[in-house]
Amino acid sequence: MKTNNKGDKKMPTITLKEIERRVNSDGEKKDAIIRNFENKLGTRNRIQGRVRPKHPTEARILSSFKRK
Repeated sequence: MKTNNKGDKKMPTITLKEIERRVNSDGEKKDAIIRNFENKLGTRNRIQGRVRPKHPTEARILSSFKRK
């Protein structure tokens, strides 16, 4: 990470390559946690989606939005 001076303050500059490298390394670190969670979810026979029922007012508000 480089620092550039702007006025009296030092501002860190991050390159796109550095961001991509950080995202990939964080993804690899968290991969085991994600797999463990997916396995637990699968053993409970839960389907992805809404768990609790919709409140009637909430259902009316949500139905006003249109999905594309």
